[in-house]
Amino acid sequence: MPFAKLAQAYERFLLNNASQISSIESTVRSLTYVLPGRFSDADVASEGLYALLNVLGLYHDHILTKAARQTSSAKPDTSLLNRYHRYFFRHSAQPGLYQRLGLALTLLQFAESFIEMAIQKKWGTRAKWQAVTAIELAKLLCRLALIRNTQNRMLFQPSYPERDVDPEVLRASTNTETPPSAWQGKHTGKQYPSVASLAQGVREGQPLAQYISARSSQPEQYLKPSEVVLPLSRSALLGEYLFALRPVLYVLAIRKWGHKAWLPWLLSLAIESLSRLLQTTACADVTRQGHSGSRSQLERAELGRRLWLFLNYLLRSPFYDRFTKPRLDRFIKSAQQKPIISLFAGLLSDYQPLWESVYFYTSGS
Repeated sequence: MPFAKLAQAYERFLLNNASQISSIESTVRSLTYVLPGRFSDADVASEGLYALLNVLGLYHDHILTKAARQTSSAKPDTSLLNRYHRYFFRHSAQPGLYQRLGLALTLLQFAESFIEMAIQKKWGTRAKWQAVTAIELAKLLCRLALIRNTQNRMLFQPSYPERDVDPEVLRASTNTETPPSAWQGKHTGKQYPSVASLAQGVREGQPLAQYISARSSQPEQYLKPSEVVLPLSRSALLGEYLFALRPVLYVLAIRKWGHKAWLPWLLSLAIESLSRLLQTTACADVTRQGHSGSRSQLERAELGRRLWLFLNYLLRSPFYDRFTKPRLDRFIKSAQQKPIISLFAGLLSDYQPLWESVYFYTSGS
C-alpha cells in the first residue's frame, strides 16, 4: 500500500536523522510561542501548529521507543509514570483499552485550544461553547473509563507515555551493543538490575554495599506499578470523581450564568477544593509495602501538579477582571521602558487576549 510504504520511508528518515529530531521540534515549538499578535489570525495559526507538532511528536515517540527497544544499549531509562502507563497497557481490566483511552485524552488536550479558537472564528461564540462542552464531556468519559479500567486508581497527567529515548544517542547505539543494565519481566512489569550493571558499579569505584543500598532506597523502581499506585479509598475515589467532573460542571455553569458571573467561578473552586481535601486526607485501603499509609511518588507528584492548577483561578473571570487584570495592566505599562523586562511584558501583552477569551488556556482540565 502506498501509505504503508510512505510510513516506512518516513520512519527510516526519522531514525537516520534521530539526533536532529529534538532540536528541530524544540525550535519549531518555540516559534509558536512568539507568533501570537504578530499578524492577522496568528493566534489560531500558532495554536494549530502547536497541536500538529504535539501529535507529530507523539508519532515520533512511538518510532523512537520501538527502535530503542530493539537495541539494548539504547533502551529507554523509563520513568515511573511511563512504567505505570505501559504496565496498564497490558494489565488493565481490558488490555488495550487503557492505551486507547490515554491516547484519545492526550490528543484531545493537544487540539482543544485550536478547536475552540477555530470554531469561534468560523461560527461564533455559541458554537464555541457547544464545542467546549463536547470536548469536556469526551474527556470526562475517558477519565471515568480510565479510573474503572485501573480498578479505581488515581488519574495521572500526562495520560500517555512521554518520550524517554534520547534521539542523539539512538543512532550511535545501533552500531554498538552493550549489556543491558536491567531487564523487565513481561508478565509482572518489574525491573531487575543485571549482574553486569552491578559489576560495573563496583568497577567504577563504588563499594558494592553502597551501590546496593542506593538501589534499595528507591523500592518503587522495582515494584509492579499496580503495587506502587494502589486503588483509592472511598473518600479519595469520590475526590477523584469530583476532579474529573469539575470541568464539565464549570462549563455548564458558564453556559447558564455567563463566564463573567461569580457563581461558576465559585462553584468550580468549591468542587476542586473539596476534591483536594478528600484526596489529601484519605488513606489508601491497602497498606503499601514498606510505605504504610503513605502516598507513592507518582501520587505526590500528581497532587502537587493539581495544587498548581489553583493559580488558574487568578486568570478566570470575574476574579481576573476585578483583581488580576488591573494589576497586570499596570505592570505591563510600567515595564515597557525597562530593558529585558520589557520583552517579558511584551509576551504577556501578546498572550493576554488569549487567556481572556480562550477557555482552555485557563481551564486546568
